[in-house]
Amino acid sequence: MVDDEMPTFVLPGLLGVTVTVDEGQSTLLTVDHLKASDRDTDDQRLTFTVVTQPKEGTLLLSGQRTESFTQKDIIDGFVSYRHLVPEIGMSGKIDSFNLSLSDRSEKWVVGGNRINNINVQVKISPVDNQKPQISIYGEFAVPEAGKKTLESDYLIVVDADSNEDAIVCTIIKPPSHGYLENIAPAPGSEHSRIGIPISAFSNAHLKRGSINYVQSIHEGIEPRDDKFTIECSDGINVSPNRVFPVIIKPANDETPEIYVREFVVQEGRNLVIDMPILNVVDKDIPADDLVFSILSPTNNGKIMRHEARGSFDVKNFTMQDVRRGNIVYEHDNSETIKDTFKVNVSDGKHSIEKEIAITVLPVDDETPRLTVNNGLDVEMGEIVVITNDDLRATDLDSNDDNITYILQKVPAYGFLQRSAPMLMNLTRGMNFSQWEIDAGHMQYRHTGRDGVRDLIKFDLTDGHNPFIDRYFYVNIEGLDNTYPEVLSKGVELPEGGSIILTTDLLSTTDSNSPDENLEFTITRTPSKGYLELTDHPGVAITTFTQLQLAGNKVRYVHNSEDEIKLDSFVFEVTDGFNPVFRTFRISLSDIDNKKPILMFETLRVQEGNYKQITPFELKAVDRDTNNRLVRFPCRQQSAPRQAAVQPFPQCCVVHDARPKREHDLV
Repeated sequence: MVDDEMPTFVLPGLLGVTVTVDEGQSTLLTVDHLKASDRDTDDQRLTFTVVTQPKEGTLLLSGQRTESFTQKDIIDGFVSYRHLVPEIGMSGKIDSFNLSLSDRSEKWVVGGNRINNINVQVKISPVDNQKPQISIYGEFAVPEAGKKTLESDYLIVVDADSNEDAIVCTIIKPPSHGYLENIAPAPGSEHSRIGIPISAFSNAHLKRGSINYVQSIHEGIEPRDDKFTIECSDGINVSPNRVFPVIIKPANDETPEIYVREFVVQEGRNLVIDMPILNVVDKDIPADDLVFSILSPTNNGKIMRHEARGSFDVKNFTMQDVRRGNIVYEHDNSETIKDTFKVNVSDGKHSIEKEIAITVLPVDDETPRLTVNNGLDVEMGEIVVITNDDLRATDLDSNDDNITYILQKVPAYGFLQRSAPMLMNLTRGMNFSQWEIDAGHMQYRHTGRDGVRDLIKFDLTDGHNPFIDRYFYVNIEGLDNTYPEVLSKGVELPEGGSIILTTDLLSTTDSNSPDENLEFTITRTPSKGYLELTDHPGVAITTFTQLQLAGNKVRYVHNSEDEIKLDSFVFEVTDGFNPVFRTFRISLSDIDNKKPILMFETLRVQEGNYKQITPFELKAVDRDTNNRLVRFPCRQQSAPRQAAVQPFPQCCVVHDARPKREHDLV
């Protein structure tokens, strides 16, 4: 039998052979796609040969790439087309391959039994199987308290198989120091949504530049960076989370805050205005330069800057000056207890005003004094109230009521008692005040034997200045309670001089004791000189007797170099039982006893010229003479033609102490 019949290919439809497959998938080629017959050959032996392979995929026979297959393979479902391109985009694609059909007869072939160019079209349908891709670029920097658009230079969202404008990005974790806003109007509205935080946005709004990062949380803190996390979805696939970093550039957005502690200064003293009492906090980073301006100056002092070259009044100063301790308040020594000044502090953009109060403490530099110390006369077993006629202390610069008596020795024959608010025996180390004496709360109770003298030893203090080792005597039944009488007239003498203290100037007498036994003890020595005995000149003494006064043996010697005109010493006179305290005052009269100090330098002048004599070449200083009275007699004339004063028999230069050179010498 001769195989002389050509196989016949049966088209599946009017449009030819078309196969449909999903992107990245495979599909079987069935007899609905490829079918042929041959009258003199078994149809199942008909063979399809691949003339042109598909470009987007491949033909498989039982899962293996093939170049040919039979109709039986098609009937058995062994032939398939597999799409190999991972992504074709949103639009479908067309692939194709060409086949030839043969009956592969082993019999003698007459005229050829092959059909060429069977074109098979493969329609590839897109599949949305790709996740949106988020790309972050560059350094997204926003100024503190500002905003910035998320442009394509920083954030891009793409999806190869989806409509990118339909992609929606969700903020998984919002920023810590700000928020995202969408300035585009909401659907159906014409109003912008500026200032409204959002939790999601579309890729279309992102590409149009409608999405901003707003740095809103900055007051009281100085954030340097921020971040937020987003994910994007095309409705089917969701991208991985991406963190978008934000760099925050610092700005001067914080108002300085002034912190002031109490300004306390002693009268006439200085107060360093440093950080413990004046501080300004500016939370901006980096820190701004802070400048203080004095709006209202002080009334009883001045604000000064201390530098190595001197001290100067200031109206403006910096925080750096305060840190260094260069700014000082100087009180003018007036009798005031308070002062104020008003300052403005600016960081260059913000400013704040503050009125600062200053407390002025009166200077307590005087020691309390006993103005009354008469002691007590007590009968056997008697209780006697101590009044201010018996014991009184005063202080020139303190409240007398607050003067405190501190017990150093309690009475041996009785008790010192406080009667209010409850009766109490005072012991060593305890104290009482002048106010309690004035109120009648202090009393002495006798419990010992008679015929003795009891004493109370105490120190006085005003809280700052002590006056120690004072005695209060208690006479019991008729002891010697007569106090010596003291004459203390004071004296006047020239500076640098000395004087014998006679009994006309200083003396004492006691009706119950021999005068020669009365002893003077100096409790505060003179500050501008000293006392000496004429038998031992140059040796300072602290005690002497009435007998030595009567013998003109006691002398005061002034030896101070300063020009202070007053001196004094405090002494105690006692007969052994009753002390009396007095002050002897010395007035010092002016005397011109200090030589001028001459200072000069060589005067250099060009031949034939004149040169003015200034204090740099010739100067005299005299501590006890007015500068206008200091004169320079010319004892020796200059050689001819060498000095402008040579025609005069005598020339004098009068120094007028003025600082300008052209007026220093007349």
